Amino acid sequence: MTETAITLDDHVDAIIEHRGPVLATKRVTRSVLEKILIQLHVRIQHQPELAPLAQLRPYDFSGTNKLWTMNGENNYALAREVTDKSVQKIMRERGWTFIQFVQEIDQDTLYREPINAWGTHVQGMVSHAYKGRFQDAIIDLVRNDEKYREYRDLRHYDFKKGRRWTRPDAYEAMHMFIGKRLLGKDRNFINFIRRINKKKFTREPINRYGTTLMGMLSAKELGYNDSYAQAILDLIAHDGRYSKYRDIRLYDFDNVRNVWTLKDGTKNNELAREMTGAQVENIMRKNQWSLWEFLNNINHERFAKTRINRYGTTAMGMLNRVYGGRYARAIVDWLCNADDSVIREQYARLDERFFQQPPGLRKTG
Repeated sequence: MTETAITLDDHVDAIIEHRGPVLATKRVTRSVLEKILIQLHVRIQHQPELAPLAQLRPYDFSGTNKLWTMNGENNYALAREVTDKSVQKIMRERGWTFIQFVQEIDQDTLYREPINAWGTHVQGMVSHAYKGRFQDAIIDLVRNDEKYREYRDLRHYDFKKGRRWTRPDAYEAMHMFIGKRLLGKDRNFINFIRRINKKKFTREPINRYGTTLMGMLSAKELGYNDSYAQAILDLIAHDGRYSKYRDIRLYDFDNVRNVWTLKDGTKNNELAREMTGAQVENIMRKNQWSLWEFLNNINHERFAKTRINRYGTTAMGMLNRVYGGRYARAIVDWLCNADDSVIREQYARLDERFFQQPPGLRKTG
């Protein structure tokens, strides 16, 4: 039988003979297949023993040309039908709720489980319609099928297996986490900054799917290097909702590793000088001092314990970790490396011995 001689009835005969999705030729287009299924329904409507064949859908037939496209675009309506059958079957067989499904599903399970008695799998559909991203298939279903309306808060990062992070998703997830903290004990963002630590940041769920931010911190594509402080600083720098907090610095976070001693064992003198400069300007402003008046009157107690900013940060930890607790050494280091060349030149000869003189009576030279 030549291909041109094959009729719709020939295909229907093959389906009935094999009691399943088998055609008289290996490949047909989706439009032809739809005509075949219409003809099949006409032929079997009065034959109860063939009633299961009425459930056949285009995706049950392998090798159908242009199955997942329509008018040059992806046929998402048909794709969602397949996704729904897969989700419902897996949930039913495992006794899962939809939230449990999101928490437990992975690509291997989704691809391995047939969606019906014909042995149809979702892998081909996901590959063609969603470029192999099964999370996209499920989220598309949730956003367009009324049956899943209550789960339209679902995001890519809520899938615990095969999770992938984008920067917009990271910002949204952190915003949700911060929102929960502000509704609790923190009350405001400044309190949040003062109280947050890595354990809280990575272990507290941000939503009903049990999602945490632990995987986000270690995601190579985001570059946070497992640092919750770097993640929050990135959020503040790029999310307009936090623009009024862009004065925050890495040293404003408590209990952050590798702030004052870098991974290679060297001291973070650059950040220490930045903090020293901020403290110098802070104390000068509060006391309406000139730089010389500051140098002449400052002492360890005032320099180490005065709060630098609205986050309650002091210089005590920086002095202990970088300068051996010696405030004079920090100030001299800042003076020698000041951005202002006039300051560098004017105080080039100043050393720690200057600060050993009584405050208010100090002299250079």
